[in-house]
Amino acid sequence: MSSIEIIASICGILYVVLMTRRSLLCWHFGNLSVALIAYSCFRVHLYADMVLQFIYLFVGVVGFVRWKKGEKEEVGHNVRRLKASEIQLSALATLTAWGLTTWALWQIPTSRYALVDSALFSASILATWLQTYKYLENWMIWIPVNLAYAVLYWLGGLWAYSLLDRKSTRLNSSHANISVC
Repeated sequence: MSSIEIIASICGILYVVLMTRRSLLCWHFGNLSVALIAYSCFRVHLYADMVLQFIYLFVGVVGFVRWKKGEKEEVGHNVRRLKASEIQLSALATLTAWGLTTWALWQIPTSRYALVDSALFSASILATWLQTYKYLENWMIWIPVNLAYAVLYWLGGLWAYSLLDRKSTRLNSSHANISVC
């Protein structure tokens, strides 16, 4: 367990605590956390997750800017459900992203666990989108994805992230300043 993992995990926990208190400081800790996770993922050759962390860093910067401008969005009760056609389209988009991401990772000789890394990347993008637009089904994606990431991190030697279920305490708990449920 490296000091970077420990610092990233502590920052992730502080992010969640400060987010629940609606403190602007949450974004600093969240962004530091995902930047350190991105570095860790690069170090152990989990490239799709590294890219995902950069996406979360971008989201964190947008969240910080929105909050700084005073655009804190109140959590509403307008949670939606996916229609059957939206489920089919979401599944098709996720499977396509998985295939393309897997192919891209196979082009990188040092990439590890390409099939799993790309599947979790693709599912995380879907879950993030669902959560951002307040679809209840986001949790049906996040729960198995978080569990699978815990295993992937363990296999990759990122034990602190695995033990603390790093994925459930990072920016996915409130992407784009919206929390569902």
